[in-house]
Amino acid sequence: MRLAMAQMAMTDNIDEDADRALAYYDQAGEAGADLLFFPEIQFSPFFPQYENRDAS
Repeated sequence: MRLAMAQMAMTDNIDEDADRALAYYDQAGEAGADLLFFPEIQFSPFFPQYENRDAS
Protein backbone atom coordinates (compact mmCIF):
# COMPACT_ATOMS: atom_id res chain seq x y z
CA MET A 1 0.00 0.00 0.00
CA ARG A 2 1.33 3.44 -0.96
CA LEU A 3 0.42 6.40 1.24
CA ALA A 4 0.45 10.11 0.41
CA MET A 5 0.07 13.18 2.59
CA ALA A 6 -1.17 16.61 1.51
CA GLN A 7 0.28 19.48 3.52
CA MET A 8 -1.67 22.60 2.67
CA ALA A 9 -2.59 25.86 4.35
CA MET A 10 -6.31 26.49 4.54
CA THR A 11 -7.89 29.72 3.32
CA ASP A 12 -11.20 31.44 4.02
CA ASN A 13 -12.50 30.14 0.68
CA ILE A 14 -13.75 26.56 1.06
CA ASP A 15 -14.31 26.18 -2.70
CA GLU A 16 -10.70 27.15 -3.38
CA ASP A 17 -9.52 24.69 -0.72
CA ALA A 18 -11.66 21.95 -2.28
CA ASP A 19 -10.18 22.61 -5.72
CA ARG A 20 -6.66 22.41 -4.31
CA ALA A 21 -7.55 19.20 -2.44
CA LEU A 22 -8.81 17.62 -5.67
CA ALA A 23 -5.57 18.60 -7.39
CA TYR A 24 -3.62 16.85 -4.61
CA TYR A 25 -5.92 13.85 -5.04
CA ASP A 26 -5.12 13.70 -8.75
CA GLN A 27 -1.38 14.02 -8.11
CA ALA A 28 -1.44 11.28 -5.49
CA GLY A 29 -3.33 8.97 -7.85
CA GLU A 30 -0.88 9.62 -10.66
CA ALA A 31 1.96 8.78 -8.25
CA GLY A 32 0.31 5.45 -7.42
CA ALA A 33 -0.94 6.29 -3.92
CA ASP A 34 -3.64 4.07 -2.45
CA LEU A 35 -4.52 6.38 0.45
CA LEU A 36 -4.23 10.17 0.76
CA PHE A 37 -4.19 12.03 4.08
CA PHE A 38 -5.30 15.66 4.49
CA PRO A 39 -5.10 18.12 7.43
CA GLU A 40 -7.68 17.37 10.10
CA ILE A 41 -9.48 20.72 9.83
CA GLN A 42 -9.42 20.94 6.07
CA PHE A 43 -12.93 22.27 5.52
CA SER A 44 -13.34 24.15 8.78
CA PRO A 45 -13.27 27.91 9.37
CA PHE A 46 -11.18 27.28 12.50
CA PHE A 47 -7.68 28.75 12.21
CA PRO A 48 -6.07 28.51 15.67
CA GLN A 49 -2.86 30.14 14.47
CA TYR A 50 -4.64 33.47 13.81
CA GLU A 51 -5.83 35.84 16.51
CA ASN A 52 -9.59 36.46 16.80
CA ARG A 53 -10.58 33.44 14.72
CA ASP A 54 -12.57 30.58 16.12
CA ALA A 55 -14.96 27.85 14.98
CA SER A 56 -18.14 29.85 15.56
